[in-house]
Amino acid sequence: MREYDKATIVLTTRCSRKCQHCAFPWDYIWDSDEDHIAWLGKVLQKVQKVEITGGEPTEHPRFGELVPSIEKMAKSVEAEELSIVTGRYHPLLTRFSTVFVSEYDDNAEDVKKIKAENKHVFSGVPRHFPADSSTHEGKRCHRAEIGVMAILKDRMYPCVTGPAYDKAPSLRLYPGIDWRAGIAKTPFYCAHCRFSGTG
Repeated sequence: MREYDKATIVLTTRCSRKCQHCAFPWDYIWDSDEDHIAWLGKVLQKVQKVEITGGEPTEHPRFGELVPSIEKMAKSVEAEELSIVTGRYHPLLTRFSTVFVSEYDDNAEDVKKIKAENKHVFSGVPRHFPADSSTHEGKRCHRAEIGVMAILKDRMYPCVTGPAYDKAPSLRLYPGIDWRAGIAKTPFYCAHCRFSGTG
C-alpha cells in the first residue's frame, strides 16, 4: 500500500492574483476555521507532516489566529504557495518547519527579508503549465509516489494537482475512518493533469 505520511490542507480558496497558470483555480470562496482544523486533527491522527496551501494561505482573514491550531496537527507543519507575503506575518513564518514562497515582482522585498531571517524559507518563480497538458496515465507519477494527498472541507483527494481536483473522485472523511486504506483505493484524477511530463 502507498505510504501516506503527509497531508496537504486547503486553508482557504482565496487568492487575489488569479494566475492563469495556477493549478488551483478556485472559482468560489471557502475558509477553514479552528473547529475544522481540530476535527481534521482527530481524523488524520498519526500523520507525520501537514502542509497548508490554498489559494493563498495568508489571505485567510484569520490566518494569524489559526496558526496555533495548525501547529497541533502534526510533528512537522509546512506552508506552501505563499505569494502575497506581508510584514505582519513574518514572525509567524518562523513557526513552520518549511515555507515555500512564490516569487513575483511585487513581493521581492518581502521574500528577500524573510529568507534572510529564516533558513527554512525557500522560494522560486512559479512554473507556467499549459492549459492543455496531456494526461499522466501510463507514465511514472512522482506525486503518486511521495504519499501526498489533498484535503478540502471534509473530503480527501488522492492527488494535489489541478485543474479542479475537487471535482475528482474523493473520500469523505469522518472520525474513525481508515483513510489510508480508503484513499489508496480512490482513483487518481489524471485527465488534463497540468503536471504531466514532470515525473
